[in-house]
Amino acid sequence: MTKIELLKNHHHKLRFLMEEMIDPYCDVTKGLRLVEELKNDLHIHKEIRRSCFYPMSEATIQKVDLPYRDAQKEVQLLLERLEQLKANSPMWKVIALSLKERIVSILEEEEDKLYHMVMTDPTPFFKIGQNRAI
Repeated sequence: MTKIELLKNHHHKLRFLMEEMIDPYCDVTKGLRLVEELKNDLHIHKEIRRSCFYPMSEATIQKVDLPYRDAQKEVQLLLERLEQLKANSPMWKVIALSLKERIVSILEEEEDKLYHMVMTDPTPFFKIGQNRAI
């Protein structure tokens, strides 16, 4: 599996979780489980992005991650609000939909950036486990 395939598969999983959260039949128990799963997967996603696509110095990683910081804070706040609500609350669906829109926007931006990076310099996108000299 290539690094691009890994990231695309993870994007698919995140989108699926978001669809599950806004499902009208999502109950309290399932909703809270999905919030926890999404929180864990967003952390995993950040690590995938950093380790696979930015084999650079920590200073460079900080610059690359900078555009995502505000979005990550917004996502974190929305997740915290969902944790405080019950999945059958009318606000649950409103917040879950806002969360979905924000995450999908981030994923689309990341995919656009990724495709640009591949077209510019495909060297960092070796198969997983292969390292590139820094």
